[in-house]
Amino acid sequence: YSGSTIINSFSSNDAHDKNFIALWKKEEPKTYNITFEDGFGNVIDTQTVIEGESAKPPKDLIRTGYNFVGWNHDTSEVSSDLVVTAIWELIKFSIKYYDGDTELTDLSPKEYTVESDASINLPNAPEKEGFEFVGWYCDGVRVVTFFSSDACDKVFEANYQEKVIEEEKKLEL
Repeated sequence: YSGSTIINSFSSNDAHDKNFIALWKKEEPKTYNITFEDGFGNVIDTQTVIEGESAKPPKDLIRTGYNFVGWNHDTSEVSSDLVVTAIWELIKFSIKYYDGDTELTDLSPKEYTVESDASINLPNAPEKEGFEFVGWYCDGVRVVTFFSSDACDKVFEANYQEKVIEEEKKLEL
């Protein structure tokens, strides 16, 4: 600098004393954008991270019918822009059928997921001599169909009623 002018060169023929001041320009650290997506096309967080530092992934991700497994990229020591996507595992929910204390293992469906058909019909119950099938019950409520969005294990109890056998009687006059 000479006054307020930046001098890039000077002549060796100049016999005057010169004072030189070095100026340093602080470089801004390089930053990257890290985008976290839920795995279904939705952005859940965006962070700007300094090169070499770590992004902090969102915690406690919840999606009905799925277990959160992790992220598809490591977010430590970031060195580029990155889209990080959640990895999910589909949960299989069990369906069990009972007649009293006996599990009826030959009936289907035996499991479902939140990606199954929207409504799930229950099977016909096995015939029971001397009884008529009334319906499937879950927690005391009659059920014919349930929804995959219920997202929980199911236990159904067969309910029967005794058949009434009417006898023909002849009236004698």
